[in-house]
Amino acid sequence: MGGVESFSILLKEREERRLLSGLGAFADGLLLYLQVGYDLHYSWGECLRGLETGISPRLVEILKLDSSQGLAEHLEKLAVTYPVVGQRVWFSVLLKLYQSGASLGPAVQAMARGIRLEQDRKIEAFCRELPTRLNVALIVFFLPPTLALLFYPL
Repeated sequence: MGGVESFSILLKEREERRLLSGLGAFADGLLLYLQVGYDLHYSWGECLRGLETGISPRLVEILKLDSSQGLAEHLEKLAVTYPVVGQRVWFSVLLKLYQSGASLGPAVQAMARGIRLEQDRKIEAFCRELPTRLNVALIVFFLPPTLALLFYPL
């Protein structure tokens, strides 16, 4: 059962990386629309439509606006139900700023920067663990056959 659990953990981590990467691209695109001067509701739909083929289909489904609800309700739903708990705060901040009528550009810029930093931290952690993983692979898979080839003739 341990193999199945570890495989499901790997799949979950992979899906979280895909969501993080897609959300970063979405935040960058949203920032561009906001800097040009469009409002958040228009920018949200256009950015999502433009990135639809470049990001995870699951993320597109999560971020897609329903015609029956407004952007504030959608942001409120995302702040509670977004699959990655650590990224829900971005949606609650956007909701508060959107409701107050404040400028959204700096918040979306901070969101994009925070997502990029999180991706960088995960890559650095992976790179720090890589030599240990390679050493274990060398010891387990290459050392026994090498020793067998060396000592078999004796």
